[in-house]
Amino acid sequence: MSKIGSMQADGAYPLKSWSARRFPKAFTLVELLVVIAIVGILASLLLPVLSKSKASALQIQCVSQLKQIALALQMYAADNQDFMPWPNWGTNSTGWLYALSNGVPPAPSDSAYQQGLLWHYIREVKVYWCPIDYTNTPYFAERKEKLSSYIMNGATMGYYMGPSSARTHKLSSMNPSAYATWEPSDKPPYDPAKVFNDGASFPNDDEGPSRRHNAGCNVSAFDGHVQFLKFALFEQEQYDKPGLLWCDPDTPQGDGGSRHRSCGLWK
Repeated sequence: MSKIGSMQADGAYPLKSWSARRFPKAFTLVELLVVIAIVGILASLLLPVLSKSKASALQIQCVSQLKQIALALQMYAADNQDFMPWPNWGTNSTGWLYALSNGVPPAPSDSAYQQGLLWHYIREVKVYWCPIDYTNTPYFAERKEKLSSYIMNGATMGYYMGPSSARTHKLSSMNPSAYATWEPSDKPPYDPAKVFNDGASFPNDDEGPSRRHNAGCNVSAFDGHVQFLKFALFEQEQYDKPGLLWCDPDTPQGDGGSRHRSCGLWK
């Protein structure tokens, strides 16, 4: 029978050198640099995809939270003879988001949320907040109302500037496709103290929309659906009277009429 290798004179087989057995061939510097370059290229390709996926997930979470507010509006109307909650317009009356504290929006606290008219249906503070509406910015500090990322359309009470009581339209009187709530912006050129002065808003071109989600903002409609609305479409609606933003049902232009005093709620 043949044996592997050749026997030495003393009867032992020759051994490989110690260095050959202990140290296999290593990468050259060029090979290592090529590997590093490939890893860098893959990372540059993957990171934007991962970032976009994260932004998309946060935008979907925002949609989900706005949907809960939209459903709360529906349930409130069902429990109140079809009347909608006061939109926290100005300095009168408890509204959808809060009860006034010495004539101004209260500071954020559990009790502040619990006094809002929709809390009974929501019962979770995070629902009021877009997940990327950060509270540590200088613009946030300038807001007068710091309880929500979202505001309610003043069309619910006809945009009247001097309301003496909390009168609102019935939900069934509104255009179902018109927008009840949206995300306004607190960044330049918009004035956060004006945009977030209370829980409601005119759909003026100097009060919106938020740029948090890059291509558009989330809006909810009076029929309860929520959608992602591209900026161009939102901004077009700010000029359409009547339209999906200017949607007071009592006035031909949907804007509350001359000096916002023509809505039937205030006659």
